[in-house]
Amino acid sequence: MPRWLDYVRWTVLGVLAAFIVVLLASARLITDWLWFSQLGYGTLWVRPILWRLGVGGVSGLFVALFLAVNLWLTGGRLRQALLHLQERVPQWGGMLWLNRAIVFISIAGGLISGSYFASHWPTVAQGVAGGAFGVADPLHGADIGFYLFKLPLYELVLPFALVLTLLTTLVTAAIYALSGSVSLQRWAIDLETRAKRHLAALIALAALLFAAGCRLAAYRLVYSTRGILYGAGYTDVHVTLPALWAMTGLSALIAALVVIHAFRPIRRWITSAVTVLVAGGILGTGIVPGLVQEFVVGPNELEKELPYIADHIAMTRLAYGLAHLQQRDYDPEGTLTPELVRAHAQTLANIRLWDYRPLLATYSQLQELRPYYDFIEVDVDRYTVGDEYRQVMIAARELTSASLQNRSWVNLHLQYTHGYGVVISPVNEVDARGLPRFWVSDIPPQGLEDLRVLRPQIYYGEQEADYVIVRTRRPEFDYPLGDDNATTFYQGSGGVPVGGWLRRVLFAVRLGTTRLLFSNDITPESRIMLYRPIMTRLTKLAPFLRFDRDPYLVLSEGRLFWIADAYTSSSRFPYAAPTPGWGNYVRNSVKAVIDAYNGSVDFYVVDEEPVIAALSRIYPGVFKPISAMPEDLRRHLRYPEELFRLQAQVLTRYHMTNPQVFYNQEDVWELPKEVYERSEVEMEPYYVITRLPGEEREEFILMLPFTPLGKGNMVAWLAARNDGDSYGELVLYRFGKQDVTFGPLQFEARVNQDTEISRELTLWSQQGSRVIRGNLIIVPIADTLLYVEPLFLQAEQGEIPELKRVIVGTGHDLVMRPTFWEALSALVGEDVQERPAPREVVQPEAAPRPVDQDNLEPDKDLANLSSLVERAVFFFDEAQRAAGRGDWSAYGQALDRLGDVLLQLRDLHQESM
Repeated sequence: MPRWLDYVRWTVLGVLAAFIVVLLASARLITDWLWFSQLGYGTLWVRPILWRLGVGGVSGLFVALFLAVNLWLTGGRLRQALLHLQERVPQWGGMLWLNRAIVFISIAGGLISGSYFASHWPTVAQGVAGGAFGVADPLHGADIGFYLFKLPLYELVLPFALVLTLLTTLVTAAIYALSGSVSLQRWAIDLETRAKRHLAALIALAALLFAAGCRLAAYRLVYSTRGILYGAGYTDVHVTLPALWAMTGLSALIAALVVIHAFRPIRRWITSAVTVLVAGGILGTGIVPGLVQEFVVGPNELEKELPYIADHIAMTRLAYGLAHLQQRDYDPEGTLTPELVRAHAQTLANIRLWDYRPLLATYSQLQELRPYYDFIEVDVDRYTVGDEYRQVMIAARELTSASLQNRSWVNLHLQYTHGYGVVISPVNEVDARGLPRFWVSDIPPQGLEDLRVLRPQIYYGEQEADYVIVRTRRPEFDYPLGDDNATTFYQGSGGVPVGGWLRRVLFAVRLGTTRLLFSNDITPESRIMLYRPIMTRLTKLAPFLRFDRDPYLVLSEGRLFWIADAYTSSSRFPYAAPTPGWGNYVRNSVKAVIDAYNGSVDFYVVDEEPVIAALSRIYPGVFKPISAMPEDLRRHLRYPEELFRLQAQVLTRYHMTNPQVFYNQEDVWELPKEVYERSEVEMEPYYVITRLPGEEREEFILMLPFTPLGKGNMVAWLAARNDGDSYGELVLYRFGKQDVTFGPLQFEARVNQDTEISRELTLWSQQGSRVIRGNLIIVPIADTLLYVEPLFLQAEQGEIPELKRVIVGTGHDLVMRPTFWEALSALVGEDVQERPAPREVVQPEAAPRPVDQDNLEPDKDLANLSSLVERAVFFFDEAQRAAGRGDWSAYGQALDRLGDVLLQLRDLHQESM
């Protein structure tokens, strides 16, 4: 074989090997690009890369040019020395070495600098894109936007520029010394004119950068922690700030003196100015402020700090969204009467009895139906059912692949691909056994006409889930059907198309499996679903947002969606008190909506504040106005509980707007405690449908009471409105200081002291039952407060908590009865029980499934005899399984349902006679 042919062969093999290595190394990068593009968010993938390249390139080029110019100028004298040396020793090659050194140092410095700034590109991007808040800080009068956007950018660039200049000055001086441009004349340093002017320019630049640093330090006083509060105090304003101003001016003067010295010697002036600068810095920013704080401010703290306390309060309330908080007086000393009960029937019909914690266990036992299904959490929402505005509990039935008995690759990634359906129950309806009354349940979903589920498959949810491949030749498991399984083929737009062999290879490398390459079930039309857990999905798309930990499920027009709240936050708000983990500025700016079937994500802006405005400029086309959200989804927006809790915590101190009262901490509140099971826990904010005092209609609100620090009585409660144009409004209802209103723990103590209730609780415990005291709900009814606490019983060997009693009380009385309406009737001394009309249950169009036993109505349009027999077999199997695991409550429920189906069979038989 000719040598040239052998050379060509090895070259081709080398190129092919290099291509394969690059392809393998970039598999995740390319597949991520495909994933972003499939979702329509290529901008979110491309923009960070472009910003990194742009910021790194510009900064690296600037630094490289800066170093090159200075080294070239410095090397002039050294170059002459090397030329003389090279004339004597021709083989020396010093000139070539010098030129290469200049190029190498410049490029290396540029690369290091570019890498540094590229890693901080978000700071640069927000500094460029950030706008104004329209609010000035109290100290400098600068817009808040300067502190959030511009100041971080300046703080990034300035120290780097100063260090670069100082290092360049030292290297330059060393080169001049080596080249003979520096000499000692009578204990004084003598420089050649060119060297003197060059070094003077660098030193003057360093002095100007130091002056700019002093100016920025003056701005940073708004974050001072020297005084009693966060932000500039008396000492900062009257001592440190003047010192920093003086240092700024003196540094600029030194820069000018250095430049003059390059042409006319004034060494003593420079020495004196530097001495004054150093001494002034030590005294003015270190020693004197400490002495003033200790001996001037300390003995007269309130007098000196009073105006700065007012600034601190105002800016903290603004930073946490409390500046426009509405405050109303509330006197809960009224009496609950039958007339008042009837006037607030809609509120009372929505009192939440079901605590989400025992209800989750109940859902799991009654509605998971198979070991591989799981309910992760139960959410609270509201729906219009018929003409009634009702509060409900809702949970998604998700697939847990870890619970599959056969965890083969085909089962995990091709066949068991999705969860199925939801469970919805009203917050206050209970059947005779103490179990929830379902409005939507079972598989396939059946329930009320207004809550019809047309697309029950859940490919994207809260459960941790690996990738799946859909639209393959192999049918997917859809839902259990007696002893058989229903199957389906994916019809949506979710997932990245597999495409040809190159994509297959990329995905196989990324996912670490060769089965994707050789499976006969996968076609070019198959689609790979990545990042299926919704929180992973959102943080991958928008890592610059902070997402609420509790996304919630919404049924809208027959489809299932997840809504997640997203926050913009910062730690750079002037004067505002910081909160660990949050910073000192937060807004719920965005609502993210995820389609549970397709995985599509939409970001809707609900608060057009400056931070999200800057992000919109950085990522154009990503955020949509809230007006673009479908109207039915907008009806389900909730004020986020996590933000509400944070604001309530801040409000425990910052409801005091009088600086003197705040300084003395005369009226500090705390978030109350309640009893859950048998332990004291911090009370959680809770959603209720109620009519706020002074309003004309019921609405969905989030509320939480306050108690004085270390006391049990209630002094106020905070409400966040959720409906219509009032969404996001915060209202604080404050009680009169002379009134004593029972707080949550005080009401719990009254329950414990009630002899009848205590006797019954003790009896249940002695019988081996676990007594669970659920969420205490306190609801305003006109000018009185209604306290409601459910009691759940769970058998010692059982797994289903049952709602057995409801405690209802006011500030004067309390009673316990088997149902809420019985308890309320006993409380007001008159029968006010509401008896809801039966609601029609809609059967699924797909294979007939069991119906809700409490809302059963024979349906003459159901499928034929075989479908009823199929249901009967299904319930018989369910009863057998329940008996096998000792779950006698589930066993009884399955038998009840079996009886209902048998009655339908009898009716069908009689009609056919």
